[in-house]
Amino acid sequence: MSAQVPIHLTTSLLLISPRAIKQTIRLSFLRGNRLQIPGIQMKAKLLNYDANSAIDQYCAETTISKDAPYSEVVNWIPMGERACPGDIEINVKRVAFNLDPLGEVLPLFKEGALHEFIQQGRTTLEHNEELVRVSDVVVNDNETVLSIQKCTYHDQVKSNLVLDWEGMHAANGEGFESTLRGLIAGKYKENHLPPLNTELLANSLGASVIVLYRENERLVPYLPLRSGGNKGNDSKKSGGANNRIVALHEGTYAASASGAVRWNPGQSFKDLITSNILREAEEELGLYYEDFETFEPLALSREFVRAGKPQVFFGAITHLSKQEIDARRNHRASRELASGGFVETERKTLEVNSIYDLKKGDSFGALNTEAVANLHYAKLFAKAYGLGRYELNSRSKRKSSGHSA
Repeated sequence: MSAQVPIHLTTSLLLISPRAIKQTIRLSFLRGNRLQIPGIQMKAKLLNYDANSAIDQYCAETTISKDAPYSEVVNWIPMGERACPGDIEINVKRVAFNLDPLGEVLPLFKEGALHEFIQQGRTTLEHNEELVRVSDVVVNDNETVLSIQKCTYHDQVKSNLVLDWEGMHAANGEGFESTLRGLIAGKYKENHLPPLNTELLANSLGASVIVLYRENERLVPYLPLRSGGNKGNDSKKSGGANNRIVALHEGTYAASASGAVRWNPGQSFKDLITSNILREAEEELGLYYEDFETFEPLALSREFVRAGKPQVFFGAITHLSKQEIDARRNHRASRELASGGFVETERKTLEVNSIYDLKKGDSFGALNTEAVANLHYAKLFAKAYGLGRYELNSRSKRKSSGHSA
C-alpha cells in the first residue's frame, strides 16, 4: 500500500486488533485500494504530479522547457511579424473509440478505476460526456492535420487519469503487478511516450488558456487557485453538490481556464476546439469573446504526467482589469453554487507583477504543470505580438485570427 498513515491516526489504529487491521486492509484492496478503517478515510494516489519524475520517466522526449513535462507536437506562434499560423485541418474518424477493445489487458482495472474515481468524489457516474480523442497529428510546412474520434469522459478516467494507481486492485491478476503506467511502458519504446493511437489510453484532447490583463503597463497572467477539496474551500462553504473535489491538480494555481474538449458535430478547428475553450472561459471566468482583444491557439503538446495526453494551449489578451475579471468570476461562481452546481476554483489568484517576472521560486512552484506549460507559450505569444514590458500603451486593440473566432 503506497498511502502513508499520518502520525495523528496511530492512536485510532492501536484501538483495532492487528488481525482486524490486516483483514480490513486486504478487503479494502479488493474493493479498489481505498483503506476503510472505522473513523479513518484515505484516498489512493491516482497520478504522480511530480514534474521531475515525469521528465525522468520519458527522458528520451524533448521537453518544451526544463520545468514543463510536455513535448511539443506543433507550435503555431509565428516569429517576427504577426501572421496566420497556417491551416489547421480536422480529420474526423466516424468510428467511436473503444478503450482496450479486445479486453486483453484492462477489463477489471477499468471498472475498478472508475469506481475509485467516483468514491474519491472526483466525478459521478452520470458525468460521462462525449469528448474529442486525438489519434494522430501530421504536421507539414504550413498545415496541421488532427485525426480525431469520439471518446467519453469515463474513457479518460479509466486510463490517462489513473496511471499511477497502486495497490492490490483487481488488475493485479491481469498481467501487471504495479501501475497502468508501468504496463504501458513495457509495451512501447523505452523512455518514450506511447503513440497517440494506442488503444490503452483515451488520449482525450485538453485545452487551456492564459488570459493576460494590463496593469501598470505590464501584461499580467490571471492564475486562479483550484479547489483543494478541503472543508474550508468556497464550494464547501456554499453547499450544493459540492461533496465533490476537482478531478486534477487540486490546491494548485492554474491556467485561467481549461477543460477537456467536448465533442460536437463541427468539423473545423474553430468549431471543435476554439469554441470549447471559449465556453470554458465563459463558464469559469464569466468572460465572453467580446472581452478579448485577441484569442489565439499557440501550440499542441503532449503531457508526460498523463502519458502523452494531448493539449492545445491558447493565449488571450483582455481589455478588462483584474478587478473586473474578479467580479465576473465571482458572480459566475455564486450563480453556479446557488443552483447546486460545482465550482472548481477558489476566489484567490496568484499575485504576480508581470508574465515576464514569473520565474522559478515560491510563486512558480505553486503552479501546476499545465499552467507552467501554458505560461511558457504565453510568453512567446506576447513577444510575437511585440508586447514587451513597456510597450503596451502604444498598441492598438487587435482581434484574433480566423482560427480563433
